[in-house]
Amino acid sequence: MCGGIGADAARRATEAVIREVQPVRVISVGFAGALDPALQVGHVFEPRTVINAADGVRTEVGSAREY
Repeated sequence: MCGGIGADAARRATEAVIREVQPVRVISVGFAGALDPALQVGHVFEPRTVINAADGVRTEVGSAREY
């Protein structure tokens, strides 16, 4: 599903997918390309930390690897 730009659009799209198909896992893509000019289309990376823009809460989620 293409959700659009921004946290609200991502939330709405994710809620719709969960409601419709009840997935085991949800993967969000397409929001980090501007973080590093070395990243190219098709690159995938796993962040070490995700920061909630609404409240600043940090969640450790991975190992910061690039595939």
